Amino acid sequence: MKNVRTLRGKIRGTENFRRLIADDGQFDVGYKVTNFQAVPASGAGWTDASLILATNVTGTTQINAEDNRQIGWIVFGTNDGTVSMLDPDHVVVNDLYVYCGAATSFDYLVTVERVELTDNESVIHMIKERSQDDLNRQP
Repeated sequence: MKNVRTLRGKIRGTENFRRLIADDGQFDVGYKVTNFQAVPASGAGWTDASLILATNVTGTTQINAEDNRQIGWIVFGTNDGTVSMLDPDHVVVNDLYVYCGAATSFDYLVTVERVELTDNESVIHMIKERSQDDLNRQP
């Protein structure tokens, strides 16, 4: 079985978020995100925009590194160019989403590596996906 997959597509600013990986019910298999890239779909209107990679529905397009559900960030700035960060210690067990904090469209590319998990590892990663909180908390 292939261990590396790429997930790519387009997110439109009007969408707010797009689901990339849907929960398949296999808790002994996860995906480690190894790369997250994006480019503006057009040359205009891309400044002061952000994209967020998240493991759960966060309800926001605001970057917040304290939120364990957010694992990757790309910021397109007017003067400073592009800044990106990716949490290297996150494995996706359930879902993966990309959020767009702009009115314009972006093409994205996410690279994931398949990881076999023990029961204990799976539980730890599922807790991290929920930002170490219960399922009923409103963002």
